Amino acid sequence: MTTPPPVFPSRRATRRTFSKDRWLTNRVADALPDAEAKHAERLAAALRGDRAERHHNTELHAVLTYIERMSALWQSDPIGLADVVVRLRCDRVRDELYEIAAGRTDRLHPGTVEHADSVLYSTLTAATTGTDYAHATTLVALTIYVRHDDANTASYLLERACAADPQHRVAQTLRVAVAQGLPATDVAAAFLRNHLQH
Repeated sequence: MTTPPPVFPSRRATRRTFSKDRWLTNRVADALPDAEAKHAERLAAALRGDRAERHHNTELHAVLTYIERMSALWQSDPIGLADVVVRLRCDRVRDELYEIAAGRTDRLHPGTVEHADSVLYSTLTAATTGTDYAHATTLVALTIYVRHDDANTASYLLERACAADPQHRVAQTLRVAVAQGLPATDVAAAFLRNHLQH
């Protein structure tokens, strides 16, 4: 018996799924100044104590803890989302999350619900703008392409990410890879190799 080909959502359906939530975007924007101030305090303390490596690990741990909590959240959490947005501005944190999206889900906290990271990034696409939006959109595009081999949705999201931040190197590179039909397994391997080289 021949297995039917997968059915992927139309562009219109994808647009609906990843549409902006104006209320949430405004609430997250309101919470960002406080989140940024707290991050600046954490970073300053880490630099004073020569604890930069520990600081990066703490930032990543906080994001992974939020991902773990996603299944228990019954409503949007603008303050928590703003905190995650600021932590995602760290290149090293994003590099670790790219690795997880590319297949290293064992790096998630034990007990984390399957695809909880993708749910978080999808939520952030509805709640952010500019480079913050590009970060979240690139992450969710990578999870969708690697885990579901859905080039249509990934391409749409990467177009949006590049429009929000034309200088976003990962979004631009991934967009070209998907457009050229690079297999999802090869894309995942490239992200894992890139992580090992750092």
